[in-house]
Amino acid sequence: IKHLGRARAKRGMFEGDLEEGELEIGQIAGLIHDIKPAAVIVKDIISEFESAKKEVTNL
Repeated sequence: IKHLGRARAKRGMFEGDLEEGELEIGQIAGLIHDIKPAAVIVKDIISEFESAKKEVTNL
């Protein structure tokens, strides 16, 4: 119990202190269905951006 609270989330998530801080991880693990190379992820993000930009332009 002593490891909970006392600004530990701030230390872990925002200050990078993994010894005294805590991280909240795993909430979206169920949404990961495959592992992609970084280049593919960047390409996907750019493609999604271009699609969204077209939709906004057409409003």
